[in-house]
Amino acid sequence: MRLWGQRLIIAGIVLGVALGSLGLFDSSHSHAAITARITQAGDGIELEYVGEDGKSVKELIPLHKKGSARYFSTGIGMEERTAQYPRFPLKLVFWLFVDLPAGTYDITAVRRDRAEIKQRVAVIPGRTKVAYFRWKE
Repeated sequence: MRLWGQRLIIAGIVLGVALGSLGLFDSSHSHAAITARITQAGDGIELEYVGEDGKSVKELIPLHKKGSARYFSTGIGMEERTAQYPRFPLKLVFWLFVDLPAGTYDITAVRRDRAEIKQRVAVIPGRTKVAYFRWKE
């Protein structure tokens, strides 16, 4: 097991170096702490990180509410992907976080061309369920 972990670390280092040499990965962001927290007003997620110029940057991601469920959706930038977000019980990967009561939910994701993916998920208190929605090309 230890050898497998070392291979993963080495592969990660090699990938990071390769992406950095191609200009696809800026390692200065990977070492900076990126914080994400719910605002005092409860209407958003405040994302704070150090920008390329070395100055502190704050972004506000709106926190929406529908009935008893709260949700937010992030971008796909490096800061959004590497931030540690507040714990929500369900995470749908196309970057949508949903805070809703425990239970079983049927989720349908529809693409522009009307292609659908359906998935049943069980949300358990104190855990985050991650559901991946990927369409066939």
